[in-house]
Amino acid sequence: MRYALTGVGVPGVAMTWTNAKQSLQAAITYVKENPFLDAGVEVLLGEVPVVGGFLTKLYAKAKASGEEDKQVFLQILKGLATHEDRFDRIAEQVSAQGDALTAGLADLSTVAAIVADVPDKLSEINANLTDLSGDMADIKALTRTRAVADAFQFAATLEDDTGRRSELIGRIQTALEEAGHEGDAETVHQLGLFYQMTGQEEMAEAAFLHAIDMDQSLSAAYISLSGLYQMRANTFILQENYGFAEIVMDKAQLYLKAADDPLSAMIDIQLGYNHKEMAQRLRQSQPDRAKTHLEQARIAFTRALAIAPDDPSAENGMGSLLMLDGDYDGAVGHVERAIALSPGYVAAYFDLAQVRYALYRQEADPKEQAVHQLEGLKAYMGVLELAQNGVHLPPDAQAHLDRIYQPMIATLNAKTL
Repeated sequence: MRYALTGVGVPGVAMTWTNAKQSLQAAITYVKENPFLDAGVEVLLGEVPVVGGFLTKLYAKAKASGEEDKQVFLQILKGLATHEDRFDRIAEQVSAQGDALTAGLADLSTVAAIVADVPDKLSEINANLTDLSGDMADIKALTRTRAVADAFQFAATLEDDTGRRSELIGRIQTALEEAGHEGDAETVHQLGLFYQMTGQEEMAEAAFLHAIDMDQSLSAAYISLSGLYQMRANTFILQENYGFAEIVMDKAQLYLKAADDPLSAMIDIQLGYNHKEMAQRLRQSQPDRAKTHLEQARIAFTRALAIAPDDPSAENGMGSLLMLDGDYDGAVGHVERAIALSPGYVAAYFDLAQVRYALYRQEADPKEQAVHQLEGLKAYMGVLELAQNGVHLPPDAQAHLDRIYQPMIATLNAKTL
């Protein structure tokens, strides 16, 4: 199963940022939906690469302070989750100063100053957008500095009821569309990303294809298009429209191969999970077709692990795939490594509990059987502990594990009486 809370972790700054962004966004969502002082926040903060320990300590300061500091802390999370350069600045300071940075904070103001938006940020962004739509000579310079992406990320931090958010998003779209008529391929690619982020999927697809036509070496456009097709394929799978899903997955794989870029690991992982899901759904009714998807999933996860060997989603994906194929011994190592890489990864605990139970059922040696039973119970207890901290499996998945392990626990308790 795939219920990952962390992103893909390809070694290097860009992928550290990608992983951090997803973990931070999960923490922000959690804070909004749960009490601020809930322990689940600490679990999610601990998953943030490089700065996780620092943020956990900073969170402790916020808990001990007043409501104003709590809101400042939330703004810090938003700033880190929406601006790569600000995340990098904090990461550099944490790496250089470590605990000394935390110890030296009388309040949250030092960190907030690094990540907070200055009062005239909106004016600065609007000026950049004006330049983008009005001075075609500056298009390449502006897209290289990601002025448009920065503007959209800032828009996402604005409250909906201010009216500024919708106004800024409208300006971004106008600026990009005007620039795209005369701009370079990267500008058109940025326009496609904007369309995708605002739910205009067909417009995004057209923009990505146009960017590729303009510059066939622009790997980012290939990756974006492949990712869009993967999301579309996932929708078809959920709708049980497997024929269309396969067509779209083939297109995604075609553009992914053309990208020839290390960042393609993200899409390989999604491709692997989609193929695995297809195999799982078709293995009873169409076993030959399911076998083909199993092999395609294996290829995708193998490629992803070659590019991103420390990615927990890729490790758990390969483990769950091997489990589906009946290779339980092979699955254990991958799933356990996913947990080692991401201790709060509840889906990996779920898969480990399942694969250990399968090994327990098929093992003839009583000693080995006891080992698998114990390790399975540990994984199950890991799921329960994460649930207490606010990180839950979907109800059907939790019920499945409860049916397996609660009778086992009852039997063991009865033996000790």
